[in-house]
Formats: sequence, C-alpha cells, structure tokens
Amino acid sequence: MSAQGTATRDYVNEADIFADAFNYLIYNGEQVVDAKALQALDTSLLLSIFGNEENEEPEDKEDEKTEAETAAPKKNRKKKKKPNEAIQRYRDAVKTASIKYDDHFAYIILGIEAQTHIHYAMPVRNLVYDGLQYAAQVEQLRIKHKLSGDKGVTDEFLSGLYQGDRLLPVITLVIYFGSKPWDGALSLRELLEIPDERALPFVQDYKVFLIEPAKMTDDDFDKFSTNLGKVLKFMQRSADKKKMDALLAADDAFKDLDRKAAMVIKNCANINVDLIGEDGADMCKAWEDAQRDAAILATVNMGRRHNIPDEQIKQDIVEMYHLSETEARKNMTDTNTQ
Repeated sequence: MSAQGTATRDYVNEADIFADAFNYLIYNGEQVVDAKALQALDTSLLLSIFGNEENEEPEDKEDEKTEAETAAPKKNRKKKKKPNEAIQRYRDAVKTASIKYDDHFAYIILGIEAQTHIHYAMPVRNLVYDGLQYAAQVEQLRIKHKLSGDKGVTDEFLSGLYQGDRLLPVITLVIYFGSKPWDGALSLRELLEIPDERALPFVQDYKVFLIEPAKMTDDDFDKFSTNLGKVLKFMQRSADKKKMDALLAADDAFKDLDRKAAMVIKNCANINVDLIGEDGADMCKAWEDAQRDAAILATVNMGRRHNIPDEQIKQDIVEMYHLSETEARKNMTDTNTQ
C-alpha cells in the first residue's frame, strides 16, 4: 500500500474520526454515533456465496434414506457440489455502531473508503463491498443455525437464511482527500449505457455517499467535532496559495495538529512536515517551508536556464532565503532529483 493509502487508512480507523464522519454524513453534525460504542470488524471479506449447495442435503435427511441408499457404494452416491470460488476484498475501515433511538438501541454496520485519487468505478466497488458485507452476515447466521442444531425447513437450510432472520444495514462512506473536484460517477446508473429508456425502471441503482473538500463550505467544515474538518479544509485550500495563507493566519489550530492528521496532509498535499515528537506537527510552518522550497526550486531552475554557474546560484539562494551553505547545497541537490 502507498504512503498515502497507509496514512489515510490509519486516520479514518481512529474511532473519533470514524464517528465524526458519519455524524456529518447522516446527522448533519449532531453527535449521535458515539466513538466509544464502535466495534471494529475484520476489514477483509472472504466469502463463497451463497449458503449451502442445492445438492447438499440437510442433516435430518439422512434419517429418511432407505436401507439400499445407505448401503450403496460411495462411487454410486450423488457427489456434493464443490463450493463456489471465493471472493476476497479488503476494506479501509468497517465498524459496528450501536445508536440509541428513543428508548432502545439499534445496530448498524458502517464502512469508510478513504480515497486519495478519484476512482471512476466507485459505485461498482462499493456495491461489491456492501454485497459481501451482507453475504458475510448470511454466512454467520448459517453457521449459527448449524451449530445450534436448528435445522429449519429445506428452503431455509438451502438459503442459509431463515425466514425470521434479519440483517444489519450497511452504509459505506467515501472520504476523498484530494483537492480537485470529484468528477467520477456517484451512482451505478451513471456508468450504464441504457439505449432503451423503458428498461431503466428495472435497472437497480447504487449510490455513492461522498465527502469531498472541493464542494464543502465553511459551514460544512464547522459541523465536524474532530480535526477531520481541519484536514479537509487544508486539502481544499492547498490548491490556492492566497486562500491557504489566509486560513493558516486565521486558525491557530493548525500550529499543533494531531500526528495522524498531519501524516494525511503530508502525503496527500505533498508537503514536507516535521513531526513534533509523537504528538503532532505545526502545519503553518510546514506550509511556509513548502512555499520557500517552491521559490528556491524556481530560482535554481531559472538560473540554470540562463546558464548561471551552480556556485553563483548557491550564493544567491543563501542570501535570498537566509540559508546556510549546507542547506543551500541540499536544496540544489533535491532540485536535481525533481
């Protein structure tokens, strides 16, 4: 996994960040999903769907076999089907949440996919994830019934799901940590070519729930109770120097940002961040350093285009940017690799 993927995955797996994202999505910022009530689930989904094979008989059917059938040689007996080929997928973050409604609690499965780039097949990808999540619940219920000795009727046995069983709802949220607008499809139907409009009502749709910085307002950012709002706002402003300068001048919270949040910005905004011990980072200084480095790069490139000797360029950036000769030499070496 890339550094960007690792940083964003670790960040959204933090319980308070995870809960904050869904409180924004579902409850408009109201604190309904409690981080302390979240239970992490296995992010790997490995399934052979669905249930029992039709050629596999319920255990109680053994008692109904005739004596001749029981005594028949194994080679003459009907073979059981081999299970379907397994499907495996890995999710970024998935947890169960217990949410209080009036005087009772309800359970729901919540998943987050952290994107650093636009994924043009996101509706299909989420459909697969959620489908496997539902299939996993069916499989768990099938195993539960089998272990409890509850054989059910034949239809229930073959389904793996009994008539009275119910599944937990699954909601997947995509958090996009890029600065440019998301221009990918947000529903399955947007990806389909349907020449006959009469068929459209019969084509299932699947929507993508997306948080993207580019389309968010200051009011949106304020609905977050954690630094997730700060990270998303930083990413939105990172494409515009004037807006970023104004943001950092107005918000001191960026001077001491949580370590995992800083790692997201470092990798997604491509900014060199000096981490302060294990605690966090000063994003204001990181931004200033990034702008200085960009200016030095422009100075070096311009000098070389005009055939100015590297020694002269080095002396120029020492004076212009108040660097030591060692720092200036390092910057010029870094420039050679870009």
